[in-house]
Amino acid sequence: MSAALRATRRATRLSLYDRKKALFVVRVMIASAGLGALFASVIKLFFIQSERPVGSFVLFGALAGSVISVSLALLSGAITRSRKRPLWFTFFGVPVLYTLVIALEYAFLFHFIMDPAASLGDFMLPQTIAFSLSMTFVFNFIDAINRLLGNHVLRGLLLGTYHRPVVEERFVLFLDLAGSTSTAERIGDLAFHSFLNDFFCDLAKPAIDLGGDIYKYVGDEAIITWGRDAGSSGALEAFFSIGEAIAAREGYYRARYGDVPRFRAGLHFGKLVVGEMGDYKQEIALLGDVMNTAARIQGECRVLGADLLVSADAARALASDHRALEPRGAVSLRGKGGAIELFSVAGA
Repeated sequence: MSAALRATRRATRLSLYDRKKALFVVRVMIASAGLGALFASVIKLFFIQSERPVGSFVLFGALAGSVISVSLALLSGAITRSRKRPLWFTFFGVPVLYTLVIALEYAFLFHFIMDPAASLGDFMLPQTIAFSLSMTFVFNFIDAINRLLGNHVLRGLLLGTYHRPVVEERFVLFLDLAGSTSTAERIGDLAFHSFLNDFFCDLAKPAIDLGGDIYKYVGDEAIITWGRDAGSSGALEAFFSIGEAIAAREGYYRARYGDVPRFRAGLHFGKLVVGEMGDYKQEIALLGDVMNTAARIQGECRVLGADLLVSADAARALASDHRALEPRGAVSLRGKGGAIELFSVAGA
């Protein structure tokens, strides 16, 4: 394969992931600009006596909201990369840091753009700090609970979406860490726990950014699911984006563990029963043959010498512009009555 073709495939591999990240940032900036414009307008109309027209406050608020949202996005990325932090810091420390950034940038912009002679009280800095602290605390609390329960699980429990079981069509990706037994024996149980945790942390962001939900971590396996619409474009791409995320941290893994995670995965699509399960330690459970089949497909990766295998059902549900699939024939899976047609993926 030529270097040009490899470069083209690499660019294609990252394009969907990059587009989703860029779209998210744009949405956040637009929303922040709107909230900033609204907040500044309220201050002008009800709290500050100024000869400046409301339009100037609207423009200032929009600019402040955009600048602050970018700063918080950068700070959030740095905090997320640190990973090892207690829960109390997420609940209390992060809101304080966010509030400090908001207050400093708001004060700077107001002082140098709107009114250099203004005092702290003139541009409502104490009120801004109080409002920012309360809002960031609420958002960080919700985000922390959402991270503990899983993406969309908190919303489902609060709204009772799955109080009664429902049938949904989902893509299911069973992803297994290859060579985990030998790695654990070589580096020891405690180091292997850190190794596995780093791997799961690195795969989570690409999977979620591409519309997936982390359903469970089971031993050295991760189970990721997508709804039909999100999965048609994101489920296959997630495997490659996870690989890129691991490759970007190869130096870290080799320096700390002397090894880099390698993984295999099986992708299937079909109907699942989704519903609340349990009372204490309640969760939203996924049940159905699709789960078992996806696990069996992943198990065939070693037999067929493939890192990623896709079922015919999943292949039919993928978007038309997905990566090239290579037929591997009909395979009898352990515990299944009939054979199932499998495909490997070009470039995997």
